[in-house]
Amino acid sequence: MLLTWLAGDSTGWRVWYSRSADAGEHWLSPVAVSPPGESLEPQGEATPRLACDAHGRVAIMWATGGEVPGQPRPPSEIRLVRSLDRGTTWSAPLTMHEGATDIPRTHRFHDLASSDEGRLVAAWLVNPEVGDNAVHRAAGPGAAIHVVSSNDFGESWGEASPEWSQVCPCCRIAVATDLSGETFMAFRRHYPDGGCDVALARPGGPSVRAHQDGWTIADCPRSGPGFEVARDGTMRVAWFTGAPGRAGVWFRQGLPGTYDSTVAPMPLLTADSLPTLHVSVGDAGRSGTVIACDGDPTGEGTLSLIRVEASGRRIVERLVPAGIRDVRRPQVAASNRSRRAFVAWTERTNGSRHLRLLRWNVGR
Repeated sequence: MLLTWLAGDSTGWRVWYSRSADAGEHWLSPVAVSPPGESLEPQGEATPRLACDAHGRVAIMWATGGEVPGQPRPPSEIRLVRSLDRGTTWSAPLTMHEGATDIPRTHRFHDLASSDEGRLVAAWLVNPEVGDNAVHRAAGPGAAIHVVSSNDFGESWGEASPEWSQVCPCCRIAVATDLSGETFMAFRRHYPDGGCDVALARPGGPSVRAHQDGWTIADCPRSGPGFEVARDGTMRVAWFTGAPGRAGVWFRQGLPGTYDSTVAPMPLLTADSLPTLHVSVGDAGRSGTVIACDGDPTGEGTLSLIRVEASGRRIVERLVPAGIRDVRRPQVAASNRSRRAFVAWTERTNGSRHLRLLRWNVGR
């Protein structure tokens, strides 16, 4: 198990990494992989992202940030480190968009994925404006997803290129690869009808609306989709919408070549009124799709765990573990070779934030 997170206090923040070889029973001493003094801040939709391949190579990507006097949202950068030995040693940080300094930009809301053989794909949202209000107003052509790839696990990179515009400027992007290394992405996009809905795409092609929820919202939703491409090649996507009459978490599964955006998605968690929830998706092989979110029909803060059978047609397990409160943005990880999934989340207790981990025996 590999884990990365942001930790610190008012004097500074660092990106940390640790590894467990016994399913989370014991962990190696955490290692800080970001430089001391680098400007960082906790941001739920812009957390550090991790990818690994079948050869023990690990990469971690994060966004800089923090407060600068006179700037409500200063320009930020995307940084990446990599390890060729499961995290024993690390490279110096690389700025992913080196040289793109013509105008101040925010580079955030990123994700990273790797194929088994080490093809890395990184994507992030680029906005030429600064300031939270300016970023939201620039939800038209100024907010675009940039994508870059490496065929040698980050030893060398192509040139980052813009792929899609009119993207919601404050929601995490989700990146996944299939067994052949082909890349797919999920993100929230603004549509001419006013909807702020989830889209699916592959680089070089158009995006497809996951479903026409028609969620119109004056503020940023700050809730990106959960997304995974399973070993069988199907896309698994779950998302939150606050659209009237549809508020809740929804799920779709299908093959990329036959995806039909008019097919009704499966409701996982709905209520007449819900706060914005955040969702994560993992592929558990024959045990199906595992999904975690930070709320239930009574509101936010609980941990909801949902398992959909491998066909994607029905829910086969639903859990709300007792005694867990103040959950924020859980992340779920699973494998097609194990019936154990893992969920990590931030929990707020007595004014402090703690990182917690739960082991979930799926299908048992």
